[in-house]
Amino acid sequence: MSIRGVITTGHVLRNARLIVREFGAVAFLRCFLAIALRRRTTFLACVTPPVPRVSGNRPGAGRVASP
Repeated sequence: MSIRGVITTGHVLRNARLIVREFGAVAFLRCFLAIALRRRTTFLACVTPPVPRVSGNRPGAGRVASP
C-alpha cells in the first residue's frame, strides 16, 4: 500500500478514531488521501501540515549582518 515505515496503511485504517482524536480530522484525511491515491509517504508526513515554500527573493536574503 502507500503508507510505509513503522506505521503502515493497516495501522492507519485500524486506528482511524485514535488518529482523528489525537491529530485531527484533517491529518487523517491527508493520510486517507495518500492511501487512496497510492502515494508513497510516511505517517509523519501525513499528520504534519505542509510547510510553505519560501522563495529565495525575500528581503535580506544573502546579506550578512554588519557587526
